[in-house]
Amino acid sequence: MGVQLTAPASYVFLSAAEAPAGAAAPSGYSAMATSCVTCHGSNGQGVDPIFPEIRHTPPDFFKAVVRAGRKDHKGDPTGMLAFDATKISDADLEAVSAWLVGLPKPTTGEGLYRSMCGNCHGPKMATGGGSPIKIQGASIANVDKFVRMGGSGTDVNDRLKYMPKYDTTLLTDAELTLIKQFIGAI
Repeated sequence: MGVQLTAPASYVFLSAAEAPAGAAAPSGYSAMATSCVTCHGSNGQGVDPIFPEIRHTPPDFFKAVVRAGRKDHKGDPTGMLAFDATKISDADLEAVSAWLVGLPKPTTGEGLYRSMCGNCHGPKMATGGGSPIKIQGASIANVDKFVRMGGSGTDVNDRLKYMPKYDTTLLTDAELTLIKQFIGAI
């Protein structure tokens, strides 16, 4: 088990160098009065100190969090409210998710870790974060298993059991190897 961090200490915020702009954001990302861009920045990089980076989020996980909102590790609401189809249509939600996944990815193990894993497992190192699961020094087999298959939970707000799965279209084997090297998987 790792250390449970709370916002903002548990969140990753990417710099412009870490989160270069890609294609223009779809209208659903910035159309609402309480839009994604307000909290998560123009490129999904996060806005310091309390709104995390959301680039490269697995689509099913992203859509579930948008629809359900986000709770902290104790089950209390966070600033991430639920947005139903009257606030963002399914088509706009799909477009936003595809855009976030398609943004340029970091090329180093540390950058990939921060973008893909940091908001849950610790923003700078894999010792715990928004989810108190320490992965620093974890076995390569367990990292592979959980990254590719996800966790055992089905509730996106159960931070001790739920983990989204990253298939090879979201995170290549080579990119996963860089992350495993960065966290010291053995």
